[in-house]
Amino acid sequence: MATNILVLVGLATRRPCRGDQVFEASELCHPYAEQESWIAKTQPQPKSEATVRTAFSVARQAGGTFAQPFARAALDVWQNRRRLMKPILCLVMFTLAVAGAPAAPIPTSLQEALTFHASFDHGPDADFGPGDRRLFSAPSMKHPRTGTPGLPTNGAVSIAKGEGRFGDALRFHRKTPELVFFQGERNFSYAKLNWSGAVSFWLRLDPDTDLEAGFCDPLQITPREWNDGAFWVDFSKDERPRHFRLGAFADREVWDPNKRDYDALPASERPVVTVTRPPFSRDHWTHVVFTFANFNTGKKDGTATLYLDGKAQGTMSGWRNTVSWEPSEVIAMLGISYTGLLDELAFFNRALTAAEVRQLFAVPGGVATLHP
Repeated sequence: MATNILVLVGLATRRPCRGDQVFEASELCHPYAEQESWIAKTQPQPKSEATVRTAFSVARQAGGTFAQPFARAALDVWQNRRRLMKPILCLVMFTLAVAGAPAAPIPTSLQEALTFHASFDHGPDADFGPGDRRLFSAPSMKHPRTGTPGLPTNGAVSIAKGEGRFGDALRFHRKTPELVFFQGERNFSYAKLNWSGAVSFWLRLDPDTDLEAGFCDPLQITPREWNDGAFWVDFSKDERPRHFRLGAFADREVWDPNKRDYDALPASERPVVTVTRPPFSRDHWTHVVFTFANFNTGKKDGTATLYLDGKAQGTMSGWRNTVSWEPSEVIAMLGISYTGLLDELAFFNRALTAAEVRQLFAVPGGVATLHP
């Protein structure tokens, strides 16, 4: 009977699979795949065709109908014993390991903390949330930002079928004055005392090629302005490569009562986390999470952390983050001056731990698996 092993599969460039994934498989995979695009290291190869057949029987049953053609093809390759085809065998076992392995348990802690999810798989409206799930559009960012349900009629934003991180996604075709947003009330949890939370979503773009001149905010959450009781992530306008930043702003009268020129402020006086070389690309999706904790405590103990692809990029701390919101006025604005894909927007009612952010990054099927 084939024994369980660990198989690490990478490209010839020796870059690991995204997420440095390690999978369990049978001992079938050949230990070396020289001169080919797949590299694998494993325990000793199987001793006989009978062992191969047993291993594939197990994998085929675990993988179901999807795995059967791969199992048959790989067995044929083994029987032919052609050296140049052995890398394909490793690829097949990698596929079977993913298709046939038992699904990881869904983290209960993430399920309980989730308050809102928009997958964009069934249109622009959100899948899950206690508040208004409709996506709204407005002619511009000018107040009042009331809007009407649905996407802008000018075609600047659309549903990208089959192009999402999971399923469909929201595509922003060009920079446009039109605004799209979700209502924050009840969807984005707010507390007047000891407030915390987290936001998760995925982006796909090349910032230096796809974005037009000026600042770009893929997400901004506030009832007012970007510097007055607001959360946002943005791409800077001047640097190359463009910086990616998290802003977590208390009420302006709290953090900047003298209303100074923001551009003239030293970096230490800006409530911002900056990533100078972010990993965004047209070739793959990038996971963005930010968490915040100890807001509205009246103390200088507020923190906010930015994560990319499950890894912490920086934390701002030691701020008195007093945020006075009227929940009915809060909106989550998407794709401000943005060009690219956005998917899997989710809100949580507390700050996620670093381990939970990694779980969220890797959870099979995305946020949809966390709610009914």
